[in-house]
Amino acid sequence: MKKIIYIIGFSGTGKSASSQLASEALNWEYYDMDKIIENEEKRTISEIFETDGENWFRERESKLLSNLSKKTMCIISTGGGVPISESNMKLMIQTGYVICLDASIEVIMKRLNQENIEGIQESSVRPKISDISKEKISDFKSKRSKFYSKAHLTINTNYMPVEEVSNNIVYAVEKYTDSLNINYLKQFDTFCTTVKSKNDLYGVFVGVDIYNILPEVMKNILLKDKIFLLADEGSKKYMRQIQKFFESSNIATTTLLIEEGEKSKSLSTASNIFEWLSSQHADRGDVLIGIGGGVVGDITGYVASSYMRGIKFILVPTTLLAMSDSSIGGKTAVDVNNIKNLAGSFYNPSLVFSDLQSLKTLPKRQITSGWAELIKHGFIRDKELLQDMLKIEDYFDLDTNLNSIIKRSIKIKSQIVSQDENEKYGHRIMLNYGHTLGHAIESSTNLERYTHGEAVSIGMAFAAKLSNYLGMLCDEDYLFHNKILLKFDLPISSTNIDWDKCFHLIKNDKKVKNGKINWILLESLGKSVVKNDIDDEIIIKIAEDF
Repeated sequence: MKKIIYIIGFSGTGKSASSQLASEALNWEYYDMDKIIENEEKRTISEIFETDGENWFRERESKLLSNLSKKTMCIISTGGGVPISESNMKLMIQTGYVICLDASIEVIMKRLNQENIEGIQESSVRPKISDISKEKISDFKSKRSKFYSKAHLTINTNYMPVEEVSNNIVYAVEKYTDSLNINYLKQFDTFCTTVKSKNDLYGVFVGVDIYNILPEVMKNILLKDKIFLLADEGSKKYMRQIQKFFESSNIATTTLLIEEGEKSKSLSTASNIFEWLSSQHADRGDVLIGIGGGVVGDITGYVASSYMRGIKFILVPTTLLAMSDSSIGGKTAVDVNNIKNLAGSFYNPSLVFSDLQSLKTLPKRQITSGWAELIKHGFIRDKELLQDMLKIEDYFDLDTNLNSIIKRSIKIKSQIVSQDENEKYGHRIMLNYGHTLGHAIESSTNLERYTHGEAVSIGMAFAAKLSNYLGMLCDEDYLFHNKILLKFDLPISSTNIDWDKCFHLIKNDKKVKNGKINWILLESLGKSVVKNDIDDEIIIKIAEDF
């Protein structure tokens, strides 16, 4: 189906003005059918009715609609009578998305009595309603209502300024085009899942050696023949590969490299990226692609959410940790005062594209770090996934089975963030299992002693012990919990944790509400809960035993 929006509705509901504004906002073509016919015939609609009759005009209207239906990325404002033809309505529904604008009789009468921009009374240019009595309009509108009701969406424009109507159209168009894009993405074998949010719907790809199809996958996302590539030094190799595929597809690229490591996730680095985009004259129609681990992903999203108040961005994670966790869900952030993710926002990418081939060059420690997040998804949602993970013989081998398990874990996160985009309903907070203590361990050691996955693994082991102590997680599940962490060479304890410093950091964590710490615990493997009524004495006891 093409990207065509048909705007239908009774005269005076605001079709022409709001459609034109919406098309400008979307950078789409705009077609006003009445204006086109008048310009081509060099007569007004009223004159056409008088000389050639309504039947001739309706045939002319249908022919024009048929021609316009072959276009794409456009908004077509139809005459009020276009939908009363069954064939016209069928054509519009089959080739695009139909939005009906509606308004009350009183509002329509008021608008038709106003003068248009040429100073002519609106009702005088509409031959079917030159007499704008309340009874005539009510009867006329009632007869057409059954045709208008077939639209995909109806927007009531009563007392709305034209700008607000236009915004509603743009919002509906973006939802519609998102669904078209997802249908397009699903045809690729490496498509993994979708992530839904209030304003966004985007696809996640997972596969081996798939960078070559990225230009084709992005076809419906690009508005221009130029993209911006951002990577850290460690992912420079992959950025060059991707750049080559875009250039061979006649898509120009401009690149920027940042330093590798957590230190680059800062306001100063973000400022440098802003200056780069500005110097390259990037605007709201451009796309920024972040290639690298979690640091690159977080800062790419942060910059994209802020530059010109929002541009599109795509994530190409090159570490297992980023593929399994940070690239999905729209959390963007930078570190401030050595506190992880202190400044940030929720802003979703247009696509996440994970090529497992990049994992082959990662150190073993980085691979195990990524498995911590994959395993976490099983702990909080899927015991069967954990059992399948336990059967893995070599978690560095990217065979079909391993590929499948990674995809299953990623789908769990996608489902959770789709249910609770901004952590309002309690679903998404479950993804913080192990992170309450894990983030504190990272910060207390200046982000240098442990990888993120190692710190989270210790945090999960602590949370499991606490769950077991509180009588929720049974002994068998507790032993299984730690067994699977050890299988993937992840730590389940530490002898050098500064507990006083960690407790101070935990109590100042952004997820603490009203002074209460939200601990994510396990009732059983695959079933997580939030507890915020645990006494400090219990936490201290677990820490001493730990």
